[in-house]
Amino acid sequence: MRLENVTRIFVVILFLISPIENDNYIIVKYKNETTYDAGKFKNSFRNDVHHIIYEGKEVDLTKQFIIAANGIIEIHFNKSISSLEGFFGTQMDSNAKKYNFNRFSYFDSSSLENVQDLFYQCSLLEEINFNNFNTSKVTNMMALFYQCKKLKSLDLSNFVTSLVESMENMFYQCTSLEYLDISNFNT
Repeated sequence: MRLENVTRIFVVILFLISPIENDNYIIVKYKNETTYDAGKFKNSFRNDVHHIIYEGKEVDLTKQFIIAANGIIEIHFNKSISSLEGFFGTQMDSNAKKYNFNRFSYFDSSSLENVQDLFYQCSLLEEINFNNFNTSKVTNMMALFYQCKKLKSLDLSNFVTSLVESMENMFYQCTSLEYLDISNFNT
């Protein structure tokens, strides 16, 4: 096989395995094994959530499924959304207290205006990666980390807060918080 043909095959394969540019999702890692009611979650954000991936497979959103300890799910959205109010806290279900990692690197937050109660009572949440998390349009951060008792460190230096009108109880009972970078907050 000529080198020219090998190069063409490589380019085609690379294209097929590259992530979809418009894919919009959040990665969540569970601390403990849990039974998850995907149907209940889907109903809470039925217009926004497209599908959930667990162990490389799409989950049937009409059934419960078991997530192993340290299991990772991807929550895929239809489009950029304006509100994540209570998303991991009050809207999902009691599993909210079992998260220990949330990664927003692949989440389009450019239209986000409301993050109130986003991690409300996520008492086992230990780590949050806010790389690429766009808060330039956010007006409500009330109780964002309310009772996130295991969080030890938060780097919010990339948060744009010039439009934020409410930060009431944003860090309420974050009793383990040792490091907090809010150096670029402008309120």
